Amino acid sequence: MGKYAHFENVGNSSLLQLYSRHGEVAREIHQNILREFTGNKDLVVDLVRENPLGADKAMLDKMSEYDVMSVSTEIGMGAVLRGTGLSDKNNVDLYRQHFEQEDMPIYVVAAGNSGQSKRTEAPRVADFSRTSIVVGEANVNDGEPYVEEHSSRINPTLVTDNPFNRGEMYQYYDTSPSLEGHEGLVQEWLVDQELSRQLDVFRAGEGKDLDDSAVGAKYWEIKIQLHDEKYGESPEVQAQLKNFMEHPEQLHTLVMAEVREHKNVDENGYTSEIDGTSFSAPEQAGYVSGAMYEQEQREEKNLPTLMKEEISTLVKMATVDISLREGQDERMHTFNNAANFQFTGPGMHGVFNPEMFRNLLDEAYNKIGNTPDIDRDPVTAVMSADIKEQKGSIPVSIGFDKSVDQNIMVERTHLYMDYAINGLVPHHVAIKQPEQETKYSRIQTSGDGLNFTAWKRDETDFGETLKSGDTWDVQILNGQDTKLTDLSVTVYGYNEGGLMDQMMDYSTEIAPQYMPKPEEPEPAPAQEAIIISNEANANAVGAPPSL
Repeated sequence: MGKYAHFENVGNSSLLQLYSRHGEVAREIHQNILREFTGNKDLVVDLVRENPLGADKAMLDKMSEYDVMSVSTEIGMGAVLRGTGLSDKNNVDLYRQHFEQEDMPIYVVAAGNSGQSKRTEAPRVADFSRTSIVVGEANVNDGEPYVEEHSSRINPTLVTDNPFNRGEMYQYYDTSPSLEGHEGLVQEWLVDQELSRQLDVFRAGEGKDLDDSAVGAKYWEIKIQLHDEKYGESPEVQAQLKNFMEHPEQLHTLVMAEVREHKNVDENGYTSEIDGTSFSAPEQAGYVSGAMYEQEQREEKNLPTLMKEEISTLVKMATVDISLREGQDERMHTFNNAANFQFTGPGMHGVFNPEMFRNLLDEAYNKIGNTPDIDRDPVTAVMSADIKEQKGSIPVSIGFDKSVDQNIMVERTHLYMDYAINGLVPHHVAIKQPEQETKYSRIQTSGDGLNFTAWKRDETDFGETLKSGDTWDVQILNGQDTKLTDLSVTVYGYNEGGLMDQMMDYSTEIAPQYMPKPEEPEPAPAQEAIIISNEANANAVGAPPSL
């Protein structure tokens, strides 16, 4: 039987996190959707308390045990600046090679709730996997899908709804967790309580008419003062700490009361007032896991099955074009690529549609059953050039070698480059493809001294055709301080005319179309409305219209 897991290892950096069941709920959502999609209530999704950004061989081997994995752990900004995780060039090389060479799971990861921020760094393991799906958050209002305002704007694959948006309740809070070994968290909470008390006094008194920046300055003043006075070690705090450790139920009551000031949470910790990409990704993984489970069932019946690559590609086809974003009157900018597929930055491919996914799977089964010799081979080809320490600001022309002799229908592309830096680190590239406008894209970077590697996962070439003789011109913007040593683009796709090519055409035929609602006409005057009503009634029985 297939194996499915949710990977998450979020440490308890605050007392409130001790009461959170974030990972458990994400696993439950993954499992619930899997069971609903398949009708098999016995299927299980494991909860693996590991962070996939750990970047070691043991972690990669653990990941390879599963067919599908969901991930809700986001890399912290501090890790971007330190030699850990994906900020370390050796780790990046390890992940890239492992995902290229080993049989790895379909990797479904939360995009992160950074849509309202100016954050532009989002290194992800998903960037090295052909079958990865980066998930933002979606919702539906009056039948029209939109992107949640807080959903990610940093290169998602698509956006997906989640149970909380539909009003479902999960036990997100453990109302009575063990405090053993967490004295430090309790002590920090007590200090924060005093900080909040003093700040409230300030707001009610001399800070009553001050703006947010002045109140913020006072916050830090109080925080530094409490630290300098070692308030956490004071007899008052230590006595409270001792009492709570001996009588934890008293602390549980206070903490949950604090939680309930902001959210509707019942006595057992159930709530529907949580959302975010952390729960959209497991929902998406549930549908993907369901599709993978179906392949096992088909194999047992000696029916042809779909590959992981095909399933992850069908997921992208099972999306609805969007241009709406929560809380904004103006529609988002959308663009169509050369294959006429629509994209938008915060939602990329669009909103995942489960019914459409079901139809696509059934049609794919129909095609491979009735046409067993249909071309299905996944294609991986590399565009490259012979580079000899060229200045990064000079455009480089890359193309396929002679082994590529037929057209490729593109599923996604990954750009990789290595360079040495003596000055500013570049963050963007310009790519010119034949008969297309130049595309400007942000690259992710990882350094090791003066040597850097950079990469970019691009979803927007989906469905486009690359000819064997095509070349791309790639230029590093602000690359005057770089010395380029390696540059390539890995193209993932399928042969023209094959199964996935045909499925793309089918997906456009069955995609639901959402049109902007027409403006409501102004109501007619009362007398005119009566006349119209009488006229309609008279015409219904063949009488002359009323005057």
